[in-house]
Amino acid sequence: MEFKVELEQAKGNPADLERLYRQALSKGESEIFCETIARWVKEEPENPLFNVWAYRLGIHAIAVKEVVKEEISKKGEIQNWWLAISVSVLSGLLFTLFAGGNQPFPAPGKSNPLFWIGWSPTAALGMLFYLGATETVKDRLRWYLVSAGTIILTTLFVGAIGWNRTDDIANLLALHLPLLSWIFVGFSVVIGRTKIPGQIFGYLLKSMEIIIGSTIYLIAGMIFMALTSGIFSVLGIGVSDYILQYLMSWLIGVVPVLSLATIYDTSRSPLEQNQVTGFAPLLKTLARLLLPIATVVLLSYVCWFIPTNFWKPFTQLEAHLRQREVLIIYNATIIAIIAILLRAVPDLGEKISEKLNLILRAVVTLAGLLTLLLNTYSLAVITSRIFNFGLTPNRHAVLGWNLVTFSILSWILIKIYKVKPEKWVEALRESTYWAIIPIISWVIWVLLVLPFFYRY
Repeated sequence: MEFKVELEQAKGNPADLERLYRQALSKGESEIFCETIARWVKEEPENPLFNVWAYRLGIHAIAVKEVVKEEISKKGEIQNWWLAISVSVLSGLLFTLFAGGNQPFPAPGKSNPLFWIGWSPTAALGMLFYLGATETVKDRLRWYLVSAGTIILTTLFVGAIGWNRTDDIANLLALHLPLLSWIFVGFSVVIGRTKIPGQIFGYLLKSMEIIIGSTIYLIAGMIFMALTSGIFSVLGIGVSDYILQYLMSWLIGVVPVLSLATIYDTSRSPLEQNQVTGFAPLLKTLARLLLPIATVVLLSYVCWFIPTNFWKPFTQLEAHLRQREVLIIYNATIIAIIAILLRAVPDLGEKISEKLNLILRAVVTLAGLLTLLLNTYSLAVITSRIFNFGLTPNRHAVLGWNLVTFSILSWILIKIYKVKPEKWVEALRESTYWAIIPIISWVIWVLLVLPFFYRY
């Protein structure tokens, strides 16, 4: 420490630097001397004294390489942004074309079939193009092509069987095609890497961030449109709803790739993504704040609401739509809790106290158990509906999703229970590898098999 202080005091004095250098050689502290000179060169690259010492010590070339590397990185970021903007604008134009002047709402009967079928594949293809164009490992390009080809073929299939449909099957196709697009974007960035469970977990976390980023972009765009429309109105210039619908369609198309470019670092794998920048810290804090609140809500469901209304959903369900809405809320709650559990988990390298680790594990386990009980109740109710009123497309899909969430929660809780308390985070991360399999299987079933059971 004394040598470092003395060295800093000698900064700019050639005689003192020479003396300290000889002293460093004799005492084995030359590495400290070299590190200090390298730092000075980086801070003051035009200083001739520091440059002379750098050349003498053979470290100037290293400093130059670092500067060049930083310049190349900055140029690459600028190029990536131009690419993202270009792809976003093109995607927005395609969304506008697909909407055809109708409402840009992805629901059969409310929007053009081109839009409700094509919006998520178009967004996914734009993301894949951006990811492939910015990929630094060229051997990985084949996975982006495989994902893009699969999405295109599936979209053509869905278009062929659902184009003129507005029934429950069409609604299920509209809900599940975006999930398949999301799955294959994830496949393209995860497959072929090491530590697949961690890669999948990293992709799930970044997906949450991208959804939040897209929402913020969309809200900002809508505010700008509203302000612009208001200004034109004050000036006596009317903006028709037809034009606003076109602008809204374009805005929705622009958002996905821009959000991806903002949040996802294409030079890193999903596992290596930075979790201390962007929306990651906000989401993690929010999840940990919501977790105890969600646990209290779940306790009220399981300990009070369900016991006092236990038999209502099992009887006369078709005549009581309110009970149907309650079941929808149950299933939405289950999915939301799973998302909170995944985001509340500590990041790799995050240091938390042993006490906090135990508390977090206990709360996650309790919330998971309560959610599993709620899931079991929902599963019993939907099974009862099927036996009493028949197997409709919606019940078919909901039954499958109840089984999927039941298997995911069971697997996570078993993995956490079987390991030591200090290893529970790794166990939960690894459980996502197997949890993703039933999700993929059921999405494929609903899209490619279910329509053949219920002909139009």
